[in-house]
Amino acid sequence: MKNLMELYKGFLWGVGFSLAAGLIFSVLVSRFAASIEYGYKNRLQELSSKQLTLLADSLGLEIVKTSIESKKIIFATKHINLNDSSFIHTTYNISLSLFNKSGEFISKCESEFPDEKSTEKDIYTVIECPIIFGEANEFDHAKIAITRQQRT
Repeated sequence: MKNLMELYKGFLWGVGFSLAAGLIFSVLVSRFAASIEYGYKNRLQELSSKQLTLLADSLGLEIVKTSIESKKIIFATKHINLNDSSFIHTTYNISLSLFNKSGEFISKCESEFPDEKSTEKDIYTVIECPIIFGEANEFDHAKIAITRQQRT
């Protein structure tokens, strides 16, 4: 009977040690996996940012003309025709941030890239931006950028 009691105590000590070791191991592994995932996400975000910058440079996106109306400003933009670039139409937008003469933000608008098949060197887009803060005649300059479309 005494041997059976010693065997039972040894079994309980073994189970306790295994549970404690298992918990410590799982905490360490989960922390290590989280740090690897965090580093991976940062590298992926950095790569995505670089790719977006390269895309913006390769498209040569620019504002060609501006027309000021009573409550809105109309922009003509152009970008280089990449021919088989339908992914641009489905993935990215043209974004315009408008500023007044003192450099204050007055409006922002976005437009899709045109899904246009053309043999021309450049593709032109017309974007209408309503003025939200202030008057249209206060407009001074705009900054143009490429943004990723929100997936629904």
